[in-house]
Amino acid sequence: MEEAVASENARERARKLQSEIELFLRTSIEAQEFAAGDKLPTERELAIRFSANRSVVRGALAQLTQEGLVYRQSGSGTFVSGSKRISDKTPSVVPHVSPSDILEARRVLEVGYLSLVAARATDADFEKMAVELHAMETASEQIAFRQAGYRFHMRVAEATRNPLLITMQELVMVSRAAAGWSTVPSLNDTQELRTDQIVHLREIMEALRLRDSEKAAKIAAFELGKLISKIISPITSHYL
Repeated sequence: MEEAVASENARERARKLQSEIELFLRTSIEAQEFAAGDKLPTERELAIRFSANRSVVRGALAQLTQEGLVYRQSGSGTFVSGSKRISDKTPSVVPHVSPSDILEARRVLEVGYLSLVAARATDADFEKMAVELHAMETASEQIAFRQAGYRFHMRVAEATRNPLLITMQELVMVSRAAAGWSTVPSLNDTQELRTDQIVHLREIMEALRLRDSEKAAKIAAFELGKLISKIISPITSHYL
């Protein structure tokens, strides 16, 4: 009996890891951090990053290959195709949005569901959030930092235990490409900016751990408001 339970737990962990790897790659491609023709990280690199077996990584790559999002060349690696398909969990057409649209949506969505996170998050959820914060702190490049940040927000969303909210958060992540994110003012290309983001995300996590959703929401709303102002101000001044 114990062996059967352990085996099922291992299979469930493998399924979750595969989903995480698929989400990471989809988000990276949709955000154009991996453009058409770019080579993806190797199986070994992905296995190390996600603490997963190579078979789990191969499963994720096989799924994305089947969807037409990537293609594999024997002896060379895995590359991004020209396809722009996104997760089957999200709408087939990403709406045309601006960077400020993305941040406004985040302010409504992410701030709004923090009360559910405060009520439902487990110690395991907070451990997952802490792992992503550590990945942000130790990131050696901007792309790695942003990806860890994306995963942090997904870990928070997953703690709501609400499938619709989780899917909505995924759509926000993949909508960045449509928003022309590369054209906005720099949000995290200096160590000072990265440190500031890590500090406020840790404050949000600790407030949630203490079940203080009001404090967590106040911090999140304030920080997202700052980002909205930072993006809108240069656009406004351009037309003055």
